[in-house]
Amino acid sequence: MSTTPPASQTVDAYLEQLAAKVPAPGGGAAAAITLAQAAALAGMVIQYTLGKSKFAQHEAANHARLADATRIRTAALSLAHEDAVAYDILNAMQRSGSASASELAVATANAIKVPHDVMTLSALLLGALTEYPGATTTMLASDVRVAAILARAALQAARANVEVNLASLPEPERASIRERLGLESLERTGEAAARAVESIC
Repeated sequence: MSTTPPASQTVDAYLEQLAAKVPAPGGGAAAAITLAQAAALAGMVIQYTLGKSKFAQHEAANHARLADATRIRTAALSLAHEDAVAYDILNAMQRSGSASASELAVATANAIKVPHDVMTLSALLLGALTEYPGATTTMLASDVRVAAILARAALQAARANVEVNLASLPEPERASIRERLGLESLERTGEAAARAVESIC
């Protein structure tokens, strides 16, 4: 795996790396990059409202929304690299067959944590996007809708990666982790927010 984070690569270089015959980056990194794009679109929409008299009453809230979108975008880019690193470590351990049970448990937990973080941030962004209609220009409503579509895709893709890594654990432990991480709740919350945005935009 290349140690170059996606944030330091050109789009073409990242896609070449994603398409390469290597275990990582893979679906987890792609989910995080998808979220980063959703957050970037959200930020662009907000940028068009700042300083406009028409949206003066939303100025303070929109500054906060821009800061949140920027934070999510930056975090998602970092998570894309963290996911590739975490999965590469887990894959190497599984292939070697020499890792102890405790080492595998730690590596599996790390490989689950990163896509779970992507799920959490995706749901957070989707919730924020429900507040954009009325506070942003209707001329960019399609961009808000696309941001929601991408964030929903990122959430679903990240959930798939959590499940892939959970599959290596015994079923009782899987169920416990699913409940502890609130996977169903995150997905329901994100889905409801996505539908709300798409019904307005």
